[in-house]
Amino acid sequence: MLIGLVSFYLVTFPLRLDPEILNVSQIVEGNRCFFLLDQVNETVWKTDLNGIILAKYAKKGQGPAEFIKISKLSCDSSQLYLSDWAKRSLLVFSQDFEFRKEFKFEGMVRDILIVDRSYFVLNWMNGHLIQKYDPELKLLTAFGTGLSDPRMLGSQFGHMILLDGRILLQHVFLPFFELFDLNGNLERRVNIPGFPESPLIVFETFYDRSKPNLFQVHNVYVSGTSLFFHIYDYSEGSKKRRDWLYQYNLLGHSFEERTQIDRQLADSLLSDHKGKTYRIFENEEGELSHLNLIDLKGVFND
Repeated sequence: MLIGLVSFYLVTFPLRLDPEILNVSQIVEGNRCFFLLDQVNETVWKTDLNGIILAKYAKKGQGPAEFIKISKLSCDSSQLYLSDWAKRSLLVFSQDFEFRKEFKFEGMVRDILIVDRSYFVLNWMNGHLIQKYDPELKLLTAFGTGLSDPRMLGSQFGHMILLDGRILLQHVFLPFFELFDLNGNLERRVNIPGFPESPLIVFETFYDRSKPNLFQVHNVYVSGTSLFFHIYDYSEGSKKRRDWLYQYNLLGHSFEERTQIDRQLADSLLSDHKGKTYRIFENEEGELSHLNLIDLKGVFND
């Protein structure tokens, strides 16, 4: 397996970040606006297409229209959705932060994807990681592989990406990804090369710091006809994280190469549900400066 360098081709898309914004852990595109999840301020910021702040939402609590811990954002043409894993709920707003309704769940709501007026919720339940609901939250079907050990409930989370009318699911602690049609039928399951077929985390060593979990699928990025799986590698110790990108060709249905990237670059990458990848930039003082849409392409050298 070859190891090389990565080249990032920036698209002309600088979105300035206001000094009030201290962190961007997620970005979603709304109706002629952007929503940014700031985990430091515990705030959702709404900006125009130039990055100017238009509004913010930061109501913490357990009442209606309040959140405890937002896990993910999602949008459709008119509404904003906040999944709150700690409150076990899905909050629905207009894109002007007008509260509309709240849906409660039995499990931890880790992510939400809206497709054709259906809700796809990442929430471990009855052996499946994804549940599909109608607009009134009637359960239609459930699918997706999670950890089989019921003691690992708090570790049941991952990533959903919409790819040409299909849903890609990547569990953070499973060494493969799955591709489903919108009815939940499995089209493809692909193992990430170099990993055993067993889960990347087990209950027996979860709380044992002397035996850290060696690998984690931190994120998935889309670039053209390729997927890039961002792997956290702790094989040299819990304080010596290495970052790898594993490239998968969607046309050839195969993994091609992997490349190691530096920690600073790795921590600056973001992805959304629609297959867009972004990079965050800082100024000389180490403050957030701007955010850019990027096309991620690997350049590999022997």
